Amino acid sequence: MLTIDVWQEIDRVEFHENAILLDVRVRSQDYPIKHNVYDDHQVESQDGLTQQLLRDVLDDFALVLSGRGGPDHVSAVCMECDEERRVITLRISSNDGVNQQTLDQLNRLLRLISDPLDMGIEQRHEDTLAIILQQCFVPFLNHASKFSNELRQSECPSDTNLRFPSFSTQGSMTESPTDTEHLGSYSPDSFDAYMQLSCDRLRQLRRMCTELGNSRKLSNISDMMLLAKAAHEVRRSGSFYLLLHHNIRMSRKPSAVNSMLESLKERLGKLSRYWRAAKILTAFGALVLTQNTTIDILPLPSGRHEIPAMSKRTLK
Repeated sequence: MLTIDVWQEIDRVEFHENAILLDVRVRSQDYPIKHNVYDDHQVESQDGLTQQLLRDVLDDFALVLSGRGGPDHVSAVCMECDEERRVITLRISSNDGVNQQTLDQLNRLLRLISDPLDMGIEQRHEDTLAIILQQCFVPFLNHASKFSNELRQSECPSDTNLRFPSFSTQGSMTESPTDTEHLGSYSPDSFDAYMQLSCDRLRQLRRMCTELGNSRKLSNISDMMLLAKAAHEVRRSGSFYLLLHHNIRMSRKPSAVNSMLESLKERLGKLSRYWRAAKILTAFGALVLTQNTTIDILPLPSGRHEIPAMSKRTLK
């Protein structure tokens, strides 16, 4: 039998390095590499913290920790619960380490959400949102600017030229409890009222995103708070997206409408996430307070390390 050396004239180290890099690239671009480590069958621990709440809290703390966002501000948060000592430890890490200013902001946030003073739930939501946006104003303003630009690129008519679609029950037509309490269930009788409300909201979102995108100043924190709440109001409104879909379709090819609509929905979701985070963290703080539990923050060192063997390698 003829023996063939397949490694002849092949750099074995380079071959394996490129194989590893290709595998990482494929998994990060085509398939999710995040795995669920929670047991959904055990949805609640002894102290009342549901698994979903814990996931949301960790995601929201990581959001605040990331601050300005981008590849230079990647962060991670994990939680350790000591039920005997009634202590929750949040272990935090960022790719460039956690500076003192960020740590102070996180501790300020913790003090607010676990403050025993009865300031009212709505006021606590507002104050929590303000701290979050002070830390994350750069990505928030980027999302506002991108929504304004995408809406303009979609050729959505101006505020005075928006048109109502015909009544439809196709797709998801769910509305918020607040809207249904005020306008009634979505139906032919309430359709015009829902469309008028959606028009008003679209005009408001367009105006606020344009103004904030142009100013890009931290001093506009109150306007950012209004925008976050406005985006949250329409995030799951079927009537709002029916109106938006109809007005985009008036001036675009049908094949482009769905992708544009999905992009706008995603942008609104990112804007609304900050208000949702404020409500989630407030609920977490209230629950921890009732359990007489202490929350500690433990920053972990995470300096960047160069791998000499890989530093001069490139993917071919």
